[in-house]
Amino acid sequence: MDNYKITEEIFKKIEDSWNNGSGEGFGSLFTEDADFVDIRGDLHKSRTEISKGHEAILNSIYKGSKVNYKIERVKEISDGVLLAHVSAELNAPSGPLAGINNSLISALILKQGSDYLITAFHNTLKR
Repeated sequence: MDNYKITEEIFKKIEDSWNNGSGEGFGSLFTEDADFVDIRGDLHKSRTEISKGHEAILNSIYKGSKVNYKIERVKEISDGVLLAHVSAELNAPSGPLAGINNSLISALILKQGSDYLITAFHNTLKR
């Protein structure tokens, strides 16, 4: 499978998890020791923290929101290591980011066994 398709599949699963309100599903696509920098610049460490944090926001400030991802670029850094840049459009019905918001994500994706998982994720809000 090519690197673009691998990245596309991961972000489709992330998108589906977000749109279905599943923080656990969202977090399952990250390595156990992943780092996640959110749009406010806060660092979340570990799959567990990422899952719990997303479960909380998907049940509160982003309840009912929908996200759409578009893969912009994928580069293979070394064997089994991908760097992806992904555009995101979030449509939030309420909360601090009510309305449509756009961001750009940088994600480092690692092959672990037969799976590819995100180990670093940085989400930057576009203004």
